[in-house]
Amino acid sequence: MTSVIPIPPSFNADGSFDIKSTVKYLSFLQTQQVSTVMTTAGTSLFNLLDDQETRMLNETLYARFSGKKIIGIPPLSLNSTLKFLDKQIENFPMYDATYTNHQNHHFMFLYPDRFYEEKTLIDYFTKISKHINSRIYIHTMPMRNGRGGEWNYTASLLNELYEEGVLTGIKEEY
Repeated sequence: MTSVIPIPPSFNADGSFDIKSTVKYLSFLQTQQVSTVMTTAGTSLFNLLDDQETRMLNETLYARFSGKKIIGIPPLSLNSTLKFLDKQIENFPMYDATYTNHQNHHFMFLYPDRFYEEKTLIDYFTKISKHINSRIYIHTMPMRNGRGGEWNYTASLLNELYEEGVLTGIKEEY
């Protein structure tokens, strides 16, 4: 079994993003022979970072960690997610124009809305996967059900995404 270490951002005393301490932490993890790291909406505090800082955190992870990387993308609408990805990938030095040179990493996505029906989720994640020509991770955090209560991802939905070549793995919350 492989541990995946989530990366929290570091902050300066004035509250600004401290990239140097994040680099230092990634170096420490490499000396400890950690094989996989990730950024994620919760632990990586995307809600406290602006888009540029989130991309900078992801770029630092991409450039400064030689092991496997799971790169979290903030929960955004489909069009905003695709734009965020295009801007993010622009700054990844190993990527080519068709997004096919994704050697050591995958992207991870968190659906940004309430659950209404599975087709919407399937379409959302399928369009993202096709946009980057790669299987993706899904952060399967339970979400509010638009008709009341809470909804959890089902095995049938995840199996369908896997069989369609969309899903490579999940970050689960339960």
